[in-house]
Amino acid sequence: MKDHETNGGKRPMRRAELMGGHTHETQNAVRIQIWMRDEKFLARGRHHREPLFRTLGSDEASASAELRKLMAEVENDTFLRPSDPLAKLRRQKPCVTPLSIVELATEFIAERRRTKG
Repeated sequence: MKDHETNGGKRPMRRAELMGGHTHETQNAVRIQIWMRDEKFLARGRHHREPLFRTLGSDEASASAELRKLMAEVENDTFLRPSDPLAKLRRQKPCVTPLSIVELATEFIAERRRTKG
């Protein structure tokens, strides 16, 4: 049986540390606390008076990388909650594959030659 099955259906969280601390503060004074639940690292805090929550990962290296990304998003004010409509648009796959300048120029010249002769 899992812990939350014997705990009345609750899945307990416990304090955890990443990058040497439990609480991390961004340059714009947002505090992010690190927790563990079901052997996964979680980040919790408040951003613009709204709850901030993100699952960071199960191993310390990838969770630390995700925490750094999250802190950068919060500092740059680009963090979006998963329920935000803009976040849903961001998660969609782009319909056009990105090209380098050389690839774009090659495609353009090939298209021009096909159409103009």
